[in-house]
Order: sequence, then C-alpha cells, then structure tokens
Amino acid sequence: MTGLDNITPNGLLEVLSARGLADTSVLNDKREALRLGYHFDSFRERYQAMFDVLRKQLPIKQTQVEDWLSLDAQARRQWFSQADLRTSAALLLLEQASYRKQLMLAQDEVKQRYLNARELKNGGMEKANNTLQQILANSGFLSRPAELLDSAATFGSQAPGIRKRRTPEAVAVIDRRVG
Repeated sequence: MTGLDNITPNGLLEVLSARGLADTSVLNDKREALRLGYHFDSFRERYQAMFDVLRKQLPIKQTQVEDWLSLDAQARRQWFSQADLRTSAALLLLEQASYRKQLMLAQDEVKQRYLNARELKNGGMEKANNTLQQILANSGFLSRPAELLDSAATFGSQAPGIRKRRTPEAVAVIDRRVG
C-alpha cells in the first residue's frame, strides 16, 4: 500500500475491499450507513441547497454552487445588500464554504511543499521543517500538566504552600520547552 498520501477515501476503500480488509456490505443501505456513521454526506448537496435559496431570491447568473464559489469574494460581496434574512444566512454559509475551500487549498500547498524532498534538500523549507518539528515535540506537554512538576511531586495537590512552591518550577519547565 504505497502512495497512501495520494489516495482518496473512495480509492482507499476500493483497495482495502479488493484485499479483503474492508466489509463494504455495511454501505449497501445508504440511510442505515448514514445512521450508523459508516457513510457521511457530502457537503456539496448542502451547499447546493443553500445556493438554490440564492437563485430563488437573487438574479445571479451562476447555476451551480461550484460556479458561485469560484467567483472572487468581491463579486460575491455585492449580493449581501440585496438579500433578505434567509438569503443572507445562505450567503454566510456559502462564504464559510468558500473559506473552508481556500483553507484546504492552502493546507494542501503547505503539505506538498513540506513533503517535497527537493525543497527540503535545497534549504527552502528548513526553517518550516524545524518549526514543525518543534511544534510536534511540544504539542502535548501543556495538555499533561503533571509534566510541569518533578517526578517526586504528586499532581493535584491543592495546598497553598505546594501551589506557591511549584509555580516557579512549572514556569522553568515551560521556559525550557518553549524557549
């Protein structure tokens, strides 16, 4: 199973099913699969329904939600002043969809640049690589407050004297890890 970073969820399902590693019979009844969490609706249908609200209320030229989302933000902005409450809500949901789309494109661009070994070798991503490694190394230590205390200390001691004594120690640990 090489190349999993480039495979779609449907493609992965096909590969796993072909190798006998996935039971696709749970997907035969779409409604039941949705109810049980084996299948998830596409956002596209939801976005198209919101777009249909726009088309009923506003004289827009686009016929598909993808066409609407491909417009630049300035072109979409003009319609807010003409929209009623329901249409404004649909516009806001579609703006969130546009934002989500742009965010996913940006994340994919960063991922592709990061994974491109030639750029790493040329030093183009060295600073980003070091930052990412530091973030990953420190990502969970603040979610585990017991790590801020020495191993002999008991976590959760609420006596005022212990709290005062441990505060400088915790600050020192944070400074070492972040700084």
